[in-house]
Amino acid sequence: LRPDVFSVVYALSPCCTEPEAEPARLKAAQEIRTIADVEAWKVRQPFGSPISVLAQAAAWSPNAKRPPLYFDIPNDLSTGDVAAKWHANSVLGLFERNMARLKALRGIAFDVGDQDRAVSVPGIMRLDTALRNASIDHTFEQYPGTHVSQVRERLETKMFPFFLDRLSFAGSQ
Repeated sequence: LRPDVFSVVYALSPCCTEPEAEPARLKAAQEIRTIADVEAWKVRQPFGSPISVLAQAAAWSPNAKRPPLYFDIPNDLSTGDVAAKWHANSVLGLFERNMARLKALRGIAFDVGDQDRAVSVPGIMRLDTALRNASIDHTFEQYPGTHVSQVRERLETKMFPFFLDRLSFAGSQ
């Protein structure tokens, strides 16, 4: 949203390209009503729990009138005002409204492992297709691996060189 401040983007196995949550996770998240409930889930099952749904809700449907967690959770992802907010605030939703800003960036790159189960690989591929269809210059790579495979190597051989090539420090002190 701010190409004047953030001129280059590189996302390693990015989440949140589109709203995603299985119905069982949505239902479990809707039953979480207090901070103590959140803490209990974090102890029980930190990865793959409804905690990821809570994170999406906090980012995409905040609601100052719903203490103590201050967000709304949709009943499902296909209908309703809250689901519409989730779609509008996801990466793909923001893309649709901000193409001119994306074209102003000096670089966009992202990647994902072909066996990544922590993010939506189809959503990431839809982002690649949307950028390509809009003629927005970017780099996308799907590599053999999982969400955490080859992180050090990818940082050293992909991300850091990408930033070095595209960032400009002219005029900075």
